[in-house]
Amino acid sequence: RSSSFLSHSRTRPSALSTWTPPLRRTARAGMIATKMADDAMILRLENTARQFEELTSQLGDPSLANDPTELLRITKKRASLEDIVTCFNDWKSSNEELEGANLLFQDAGDDAELREMAREEIRTLEAKIRELEERLKVLMLPKDPNDERDVMLEIRAGTGGDEAAIWARDLLDVYTRYAKSQSWATSMIDESESTFIMQVKGESVYSKLKYEAGVHRVQRVPATETQGR
Repeated sequence: RSSSFLSHSRTRPSALSTWTPPLRRTARAGMIATKMADDAMILRLENTARQFEELTSQLGDPSLANDPTELLRITKKRASLEDIVTCFNDWKSSNEELEGANLLFQDAGDDAELREMAREEIRTLEAKIRELEERLKVLMLPKDPNDERDVMLEIRAGTGGDEAAIWARDLLDVYTRYAKSQSWATSMIDESESTFIMQVKGESVYSKLKYEAGVHRVQRVPATETQGR
C-alpha cells in the first residue's frame, strides 16, 4: 500500500467583470527600455513622483472631507503610486551613495584598506541599484484593469473521495485566513461537502488571487486513515 495519499482540488478565482488575460501584461514586459538610465524612463518616474506629491497635497485640503467620492479617488490613486515613488527615491539615494563611494575610492590613494572598503561598498551599491532598476521596470508596467476588482473564489474537490473533500475544506480555510490577513471581507455564496464559492471584497483582491487558478495538490497520510502508517 502506498504510504501517502494524493488528492487535489480546483480553485478558480474570477473577477466580477470581463477578464483580461495576464499574458497580455507579460507580453508587454519586453517593450520596456532595457536600461533604467534612459531619459524616457527617468522622465516618467519624475512625473509620477510629482503626481504623487500633488495628490499628497490634495489630501491635506480640509474641503475634501465634504466630498467622500473624490477623497476615495485621490486616496486610491496615491496608494497606487506609492510603491513606485518609494522605489524611485531609494534608487536615487543609492546612486548618490555610489557616487560618494567612487569618490572615496579615488581619494584613498595608497591606502589599501580604505580602497578595499570603498570597492566593497561600490559592489554592494551596484547590486542594489540593479535590483531597484528591475523592480522599477516591473512597477511601471501597465496594470491589469481588473486588479482592483473583487472576486468570486470557487473551490471544488477533485478525485480522491472524502480525502479530496477534506483538502478542499483545508484550502478554503487557507484562503479565508489569507483574506483576513489582507483585511478583505469574505462571504460564503454557496457551500456543500465538496464545493465552496466565496466572495472576496477588498483592496487589490484580483491582483493577488488571479494566479491561484488551477489544480492544488496535497500528498500526505489521509485524515480518513484509521489504521495509521
